[in-house]
Amino acid sequence: MEKLASDPEVDGETRRQAECNAAELERAVHDVSYLAPSYLAAQKLLPRPKDKSDTKLSMTAKNTNKEEKDPSKVERIKLAGEFRRQNIIQQQQQQQ
Repeated sequence: MEKLASDPEVDGETRRQAECNAAELERAVHDVSYLAPSYLAAQKLLPRPKDKSDTKLSMTAKNTNKEEKDPSKVERIKLAGEFRRQNIIQQQQQQQ
């Protein structure tokens, strides 16, 4: 863009537009470089994250994490596994 803007053979309007575009690109590079979250965090310009001990959040998390315990769950899983094994053995015997 600088070559285009400094070329005397190019008409004035095109050179002016090239200068405007170059300025916009410079501003964009500046914004990306100096307003990026990583830069702001390194400069300690970002606000600190909220405290995780917020009572509203912790109460909802505690309520959702509670689950009724099923005492027969392990036994049912074992029985289902045994039933599946027996079915597999029966199918193998029928195929032979």
